[in-house]
Amino acid sequence: MALKKRERYLAIATAVLLVLAAGRMALSTWTGPADGKEALRGELKREIERKEKQIDRGREAEARLEQWRRQSLPSDREAARSLYQNWLLASATSVGFDGTKVEATLGRQRGDVFHALRFNLQAQATLEELTHFLHKFYSAAFLHQILSLGLLPSDDGKKLNVQLSMEALSLTTADRGDRLPEKPSQPLLAADASDYAKKIAGRNIFAPYRKPDPPPADPPPFDVARYVYLTAVVTVGDKPQAWIVNRISGNCLKLREGDEFKAGDYRGKLIRIGRREAEIEVDDRRWLLPLGDNLRQAVKLPDAT
Repeated sequence: MALKKRERYLAIATAVLLVLAAGRMALSTWTGPADGKEALRGELKREIERKEKQIDRGREAEARLEQWRRQSLPSDREAARSLYQNWLLASATSVGFDGTKVEATLGRQRGDVFHALRFNLQAQATLEELTHFLHKFYSAAFLHQILSLGLLPSDDGKKLNVQLSMEALSLTTADRGDRLPEKPSQPLLAADASDYAKKIAGRNIFAPYRKPDPPPADPPPFDVARYVYLTAVVTVGDKPQAWIVNRISGNCLKLREGDEFKAGDYRGKLIRIGRREAEIEVDDRRWLLPLGDNLRQAVKLPDAT
C-alpha cells in the first residue's frame, strides 16, 4: 500500500536521524580511544612531575639532614652533655667571665631522632665580655640556640649579673662519639668579635633609647648678591648710568649699557637702563632689576622668542 505524503516525509526524516546517529557512533568509536590516550598521557606527565618534585625535596631534606649531622653533638647523650658543658665553661672563662657556673637541666627527647640538652649559665661579666662570648657561641658549628638572656647590674656597677639558658641538639644518627663539631657551618658577618664589641659595649643598655640628634646642617654660603642694590639711575652727559652699590664693602659701580660686572659669584652684564629699572643679562637670560632692589630680587624676563 502506497504511503501517504505525510508518512513518507516522516519515514525520510527518521532515516536521516538514524544515519546521523550511526555517524556519531562511528566518530566516537574512531576518536574516543585517541582522546583517552591523550588524557592518560597528560595525567602520567603530571604525575611524573609531582614525583620529580618529591625527589628534589627529598634530596634537599637529605642534604640538610647531613649538614645537621655534621653540626650535631655526639649521639651519646651523656658524652654530649659533658663535652658541651665543658665547652661552655671554657668559653666563658676565656673571655673573662667571673664566678661562672654551668649546670645541665632537664631536656627533651623527640622519639629516636634527637635529644635536646638544656643548660643554664650564671656569671658576672662586662658588656664587652658578654659580646665576645656571644660571638664565640654563634661562631661555633653546633646545633644550639640561646633560649633566654637575663642581665642585671651588679652592686658595684662594674659588671653585669648574666643568666643564660641554652639548648643543644644531639642527633641519634650523628657519627661522632667523643668530640664536638669543629668547623663553623656559616661564618658571622664580622669575623673579629671586637667589631661587635665597639658597637655594643659603648652603649648604656639600661637607659631608654634616645634617637640620635641629626648632624647640624651646614650654613648656606654667603651670598654677596643679596647686598648689592640698584640705588640710582642718572644721566651723565647724554648717556644714562646705573649705580649699583655693594652695601657690605660700600663700593659703588657706575655702569653704562654694555658694561659687565660681578658681585661675589654673581656675574652679569648691563643691557639696558630705563627710567627706574635696569635690564641685566646673566647666563644668557634677561632679568629686570627695579630701582631699590638687590640683584637677587630681579625678575626674570620672558625669552625673546
